[in-house]
Amino acid sequence: MPLGIISEEEFLNELAPPKELPKVVHIERGRGSVKEVPQSIRAFIAGESLNGARAQELSKAFNISESSISAYKNGATSTASYNKPDENLKANVDSIKEQISDSAQNKLRIALNALTKDKMQESSARELSGVAKDMAVIVEKMTPKTSNDDVQVVLHLHGPKMKRVEDYEVIDV
Repeated sequence: MPLGIISEEEFLNELAPPKELPKVVHIERGRGSVKEVPQSIRAFIAGESLNGARAQELSKAFNISESSISAYKNGATSTASYNKPDENLKANVDSIKEQISDSAQNKLRIALNALTKDKMQESSARELSGVAKDMAVIVEKMTPKTSNDDVQVVLHLHGPKMKRVEDYEVIDV
């Protein structure tokens, strides 16, 4: 059969609606008139997530998506508002991060104070320095980043150097 030419029966079969329609599942949360996660629950979920609870477990327990949990940890109410976090939720997240950072700083001080000259010569010094490093990483990750809107980006573009006739070797023919 040539390309593009079909029988009348095949044409009518294509026009007929499918025998089974896809099932539509209604979700009881999200935008519009449906239920929204309360602010206090968002703050609790963000705190639990920051304190080590797994996103999968929180997702099942509160019937929300893992992307929402990630957004709450960022101080946002959804993935669409990552760049414009909710002020109250962001303040709550920052206070939790500050508590974690303070705890890590205290442990970092203890680990650094325990690194005595005698301990440095023993094998456990590597372990103590590992603890100090790990605590420093936690402090860095949990310390809120301050944004400075006065910073300006300066871009310098340099064009290629133009060659002159004198730069080329001359061949006399």
